[in-house]
This record gives sequence, structure tokens and C-alpha cells, in this order.
Amino acid sequence: MVYIERKITLSKPLQDNITGIFSLMLTPYHEDKTIDWATYEEYCDYQVAQGVEHLFAVCGSSEMKELTLEERLKLATLTAKHKGDTTVVATANMEASWFAQVEEVKRMSETGVDGLVFVTKGYGNDPERLISYIGELKEYTSLPVFMYEFPGLQPHLIDGKTYGRLVSECGIKGIKDTTCTAQFKVIGEEDLYFLAWTTTPWTLPSNTALCVGPNIDYVKVKS
Repeated sequence: MVYIERKITLSKPLQDNITGIFSLMLTPYHEDKTIDWATYEEYCDYQVAQGVEHLFAVCGSSEMKELTLEERLKLATLTAKHKGDTTVVATANMEASWFAQVEEVKRMSETGVDGLVFVTKGYGNDPERLISYIGELKEYTSLPVFMYEFPGLQPHLIDGKTYGRLVSECGIKGIKDTTCTAQFKVIGEEDLYFLAWTTTPWTLPSNTALCVGPNIDYVKVKS
């Protein structure tokens, strides 16, 4: 049995404790490469009907790097309009210049989304610049802000220490992560699980068992 749960503690207007699935929103197109807005609205309703708890509008899967600011704002607005009981977050700093990003943050905050996502903007290898940049940009919104190591703007990866400072110094509420930790229940034992970390969580539905090694040392932890 595989049991997966992720909890992120947020401030209002999002719920204090969030668990569940964040669904990445795709962007449908017509043959002429214009966005199919009608289909997108139906797609939002479909995602909500599947029982997901949160929608991530304007993300890498939305092809956000190829979209105009107006298109990104409209995607966020429509997602918020159709969100039902879910919460919505959207990336808000894709513009090129600082002043354009400030305007983008302000306008994205007014679309009805519940939180904003900031990409690392190519500052992954410069922690001081990244922390200064995120802290200042965050001043232009009252919404909770998450980080996103978006590979479309490299270097994009940040280390644990830098992320910790973003949380403590800038008030960042979470980070988009394509990995997860799964619990595999030990047969014949009560409340005993193996924890396994994976970088390919989309394979988990087919992984119903976990291999263990007789020559590997494991640590038993009580929590």
C-alpha cells in the first residue's frame, strides 16, 4: 500500500493547513496556435470535478514562457473563476524587467488567485541576489508566495540553506517540488512503514511494493 501526504502551512487567505493534490494546468490551443479559451474553462471544471484540492495556473506545464502577460493573466483569472472549493496559485514574475515584474505581481494578485509563485529568475547560483530579489518583489503582494525552480530560466536550482533563508527572511510559504516521499506499509506490523523518496512520483500508482536490501542498514524512527 502506498500512502502519500504533503502538508504545507500557509497564512490567510489560503487555508492554514493544506494537504492534497496540486494539479498543474495545461494550456489548450487551436490549430492556429491561439489559446482555446472555451476548452480551458471546461478543463478547469473537469479538474475540479476530479476532486483535486489545488490548481496551479500559469506554470511550466502551461507553457508560460511562451505566453504573453495578458494571456497569463487571463489563464489565472479563468482558473480562479472556475476553482470551486479548490485554491489557486499562479506564477507572477515572468516579465523581463524589474518594473514589469512589479506590475505583473500587482496585476496577478488581482486575478482572484489565492497565492503567487515566484521563479528563481536565473539566480540559483547567487543566493544573496536571489534572497534580496525575492524579498523586495514580495513586498508588492499581500498573498502567500511560493518558490518554483523553473528550469526555463537557468541556473534555477537552490540549495537547502538558501531555501531556509527564503522562508525565514522573506516569508516564503513553500516550494514547487517534483519529488515526493511515499510510505510503504510493512506487512504484519502495526503502524510501521518504509519511507521512500522518488523523483518520478508519476510512477507511484503502479508501484505497490518496495524492494529492500538484506545488506543495507535501515534506521527505525519513531515520530
